[in-house]
Amino acid sequence: MDEFIFVLLAGLIFIGVLIVVWGVPGEEGVNGNQTIISEPFSIGMFPKDVARQVSIGDFKVSYAVGSGVLEAKRDVSVSSKEKFSMSGAIDQDMSVVTGGFLNVYVRETNQQGNLIVKVNGKEVFNQRVTAGKIEIPLQKEDLTDYNIIEVSASGAGWKFWVTPYYKIDRVEFGASFYGNLAKTEEFQVYPDELNNFRSAEVSFKLKDYSGDGDMIISINSRRIFSGQPNLDFHQSFSQYDVGLTRGLNSISFSAESGASYDIGDAVVSIIREESATKSKSFGFTVGNSWNDNLDGTISFYISDTDYKGNLMVTITDTAGNKHPAEVFQSYSIGQTKKIDINKDYVDRGNNTVTFEATAGNFVLSNVEIKGK
Repeated sequence: MDEFIFVLLAGLIFIGVLIVVWGVPGEEGVNGNQTIISEPFSIGMFPKDVARQVSIGDFKVSYAVGSGVLEAKRDVSVSSKEKFSMSGAIDQDMSVVTGGFLNVYVRETNQQGNLIVKVNGKEVFNQRVTAGKIEIPLQKEDLTDYNIIEVSASGAGWKFWVTPYYKIDRVEFGASFYGNLAKTEEFQVYPDELNNFRSAEVSFKLKDYSGDGDMIISINSRRIFSGQPNLDFHQSFSQYDVGLTRGLNSISFSAESGASYDIGDAVVSIIREESATKSKSFGFTVGNSWNDNLDGTISFYISDTDYKGNLMVTITDTAGNKHPAEVFQSYSIGQTKKIDINKDYVDRGNNTVTFEATAGNFVLSNVEIKGK
């Protein structure tokens, strides 16, 4: 029994010592000496990339020479009582369209009425024909980017009891092209973008394409790309390769012969380097182990620096009040710095210490906060 009482008393004394040394159980933060962070961390001014985008938008480029059938229909029958219609779209820009044509392959007819052909409501052919191929030229003025072709037969005149008809193997609609449809856009470059130039690129989405010819992209008449772009296109360029200048610059997109490219969301991105400020903050608790005057110290180790600025340490109290910074103008690598905490800068509870720099950069470690 006596041994049990002795062990119990010894345990109570040990717990009392722990409370005096470490504070009340459950209290967070600094009670006595405590390393807040031992791993190195960086503060100061560090480079950051900032991009500005110039939107070029959606457009088509092509280089078209020659002619081709764009739409065809087979096994067509028309009469004075039955008409036939079809549509034909021209995907090329109308500025490179020089004209068009219709080919009608007549297989059989009773030759009792005229074959009538209309394009977009305009009559372009009205003759009585025999079996064979009928070639009908179309003027550019007759065409739009979406065309309606209508084929019919006229009446038999005084032979009112006869129904004229034409049985047609095939109706072909085509267009002729000649010209280069390119896209040229001007974009602004500002002085700070040239002075702090990091990189630049052209990007776009390839929506559709036809032909085997390459796409050509040039900036200030200097080629940066020639080839067949992928669906999600990105091409970088440097300021010296293309002669970027302060003010207006130009970008052009074009295509080789026989090729057509449909481009979406084209963008020129200019990326410059700026300095960004990096600081580091740590929370600490002023607990019961601190004396009534709330006296304490903050110490830290300077692992590295480029000596380009001053080091500042700022305390923010529990109410969120930010107090004047302690500024270190003199320091060296491998040095441990120590600050006496002003009792008016902290309160019991959660406080914050922040490390930052006026310029340059620092690597710090082994931050310790303790009450006196």
